[in-house]
Amino acid sequence: MWSPVLRACAVPGTSPDCVAPPLRRCREAGTAIAMLLEHYNGILPFWLAPEQVAVAPISHDVAAYAREVMGCLAGEGLRPVLYEGRETLARRIVAAREARVPLVAVLGRREAEGRSVSLREFDGAQSSIPLDQIGEVLAVRRH
Repeated sequence: MWSPVLRACAVPGTSPDCVAPPLRRCREAGTAIAMLLEHYNGILPFWLAPEQVAVAPISHDVAAYAREVMGCLAGEGLRPVLYEGRETLARRIVAAREARVPLVAVLGRREAEGRSVSLREFDGAQSSIPLDQIGEVLAVRRH
């Protein structure tokens, strides 16, 4: 059975000494996040993902270009993360997929020379976009 205080708290703003509505709102927000994660199998939409683009340079030769791409993406209001290290490129791509990053930007010597970005979608689709147009192309996904 509900106490009179809790019953009054069931309707927000009806009791001045009510503590329950903020707790209830927290539970509702947590439930909404849990429902989103369950619905999308942990793969959040691009606009909601904490890391939106994983930047993976093929070798250390293009590390400077990778940092330039990171700056360009961050300047466009996106949330990029750099996946560089001693692992192979395939292992870094798998790590980005396991982290549920929606896009992986693979950068090699050809992309650096052509000032482009090779994008790999989470579903496996690939495309190549000039660096100066990447903000316009990815801006559509943010909304």
